[in-house]
Amino acid sequence: MVDRFEKLKLGTRNMKTIKYPGSDEDVTMRILSNAEIQEAVFATERHFLAADVVANTMTLDSYEDERTTQMLVRALRDPEDPKKPFAPSADELRRQLTREVKDILATEYAAFEQECSPALEKMTGDELEALWEEIKKKPQTQLNSLSFGTRTRLLLYLASLPSISPIPSGSTS
Repeated sequence: MVDRFEKLKLGTRNMKTIKYPGSDEDVTMRILSNAEIQEAVFATERHFLAADVVANTMTLDSYEDERTTQMLVRALRDPEDPKKPFAPSADELRRQLTREVKDILATEYAAFEQECSPALEKMTGDELEALWEEIKKKPQTQLNSLSFGTRTRLLLYLASLPSISPIPSGSTS
């Protein structure tokens, strides 16, 4: 079992195998990098441009739905060989998915992402303290393995802790 700190360090190497919704078949899911998320957004935009559809308030739901498809095609992997995508293309995945299955997979991905890369502002004080205790064991190594954003949020957490006055020595001079 990988602990929370190890999951933070693994980043996009985090993988999880789940049952494909409504079947006994496995599918592997991996955490996307920021670059892959941007690629998904850009692919969504290209998809809409190719269809000559302008994103507006009337098409916003379809735009978000397509963005989810683009993210899932990148996150879902072949369980036998996680280097291979689960679906050969976004078009194939889009044709295969029902809205219900897509919602389940998107929810699974969001929960997995939160588990592996938690929003520190949503972590409890106890969870942040446990992370801090783990970092203190090997500060340089541990801090270097965290993203800049995670280090920044952790620093803000530590700065918000009440300061402790030194124990008086008894001297009055």
